[in-house]
Amino acid sequence: MLCKTQRGLVKQNVLNNIETVGEESLGSLTQDGWITTRIKSSLLFETDLYSLNYTIETSNGIVYLTGIGQNETEVNRVVEIARNVSGVRKVVNYVKIKGQEGASTEQQSTDSTVPAEDPKEN
Repeated sequence: MLCKTQRGLVKQNVLNNIETVGEESLGSLTQDGWITTRIKSSLLFETDLYSLNYTIETSNGIVYLTGIGQNETEVNRVVEIARNVSGVRKVVNYVKIKGQEGASTEQQSTDSTVPAEDPKEN
């Protein structure tokens, strides 16, 4: 996405690290949708976090988290929930913590990429 700065508009970063491997099959798309739904519904039942502050996207078993967390504990809980959903290969965390500005998106992506639990161990 290219954008031009104009009066009244705020410049925003665009995140696009989605990995693609050939064409996605209907089964793969269905699995990704199921993973996203499981994570979103798990977050809804967590009374100590604001689930509406998070966006979850899944592509080829890789979960991308974006949004604004209330604090580091809350963000860690969201990552943990996502990691423990069956079928998740990796979690990429782009969530910013409320009140903390200026962190590099690339740093957050690299430092916050969390491999999912090995499904064979579950």
